[in-house]
Amino acid sequence: MSKNKVIGAVLASIIGASLVGCNFGKGSDTVATIGGTKITVQDLNDRIATFPANYQQALQNKDNKLKVLDQMIDEEVVLEAARRQGFDKNKELQKQIKSSERQMLLNFYVQEKIDKTINVTDQDLRNYYSANSSQFKEAELRHLSHILVKTQAEANDILASLKAGKDFAALAKAKSQDTTAQSGGQLGWVQHGQLVPAFEQAAFAIPKKGGLSGIVQTQFGFHIIRLDDIRTRPRYEFEQVKEQIRQMATNEKKKTLTTEMLATLKKDIKVQRKDEAVK
Repeated sequence: MSKNKVIGAVLASIIGASLVGCNFGKGSDTVATIGGTKITVQDLNDRIATFPANYQQALQNKDNKLKVLDQMIDEEVVLEAARRQGFDKNKELQKQIKSSERQMLLNFYVQEKIDKTINVTDQDLRNYYSANSSQFKEAELRHLSHILVKTQAEANDILASLKAGKDFAALAKAKSQDTTAQSGGQLGWVQHGQLVPAFEQAAFAIPKKGGLSGIVQTQFGFHIIRLDDIRTRPRYEFEQVKEQIRQMATNEKKKTLTTEMLATLKKDIKVQRKDEAVK
């Protein structure tokens, strides 16, 4: 059962009840013993602290704390059984634990050494906005649909059917190999820079709404594109995209700092690379 389902069950039992705080003892006091494992007040409080903020008030009620404790006890019972039966020695499990430990250590190191050092100021955001003004200027948007097939022969047949008046959406649903098939081939609104070059060039060369491209080949196969609509997106002012820019600027700083960190670490930690061993 997920944490949210557990807490949902907890809260369901107290709908309409008053929420009264309680003192559950000192942090080191033992509130349950399962085999050789003890659960202390601090352990219980730490578990409660992991629930969303909007549940914290309800979880100060003693009955609800006891329900969380019951969940912790059930977990420990299963863990104790697993250890007694040797499941903790399972080789596949040990590999998964080792992999998880590696990833957690990597994430923690990057968080401590990089994430906590990043400081993006308002001036940084304005500088980014100015340096990348083309991303935020007025832009032409095109609503596109497409049909994707594996061979040019298939594409030729479909294009001929479309020119003969066959319904584009119906053909897309019946013939397209793309995930958009069930929506009649609709790709939605796009702008320059969002599509693979050959597809984009063909899509933005269609002169008017309702028009079709020729057959366009990309690494995905053979496409026929229809232009459904055209509109102009107004320029984005700084305040409209400020938080979006903050994320992009933060990512850029993180990338730069990561590159610098790796270069520094590699001066102290010897790395030997043998490309010829890679087949």
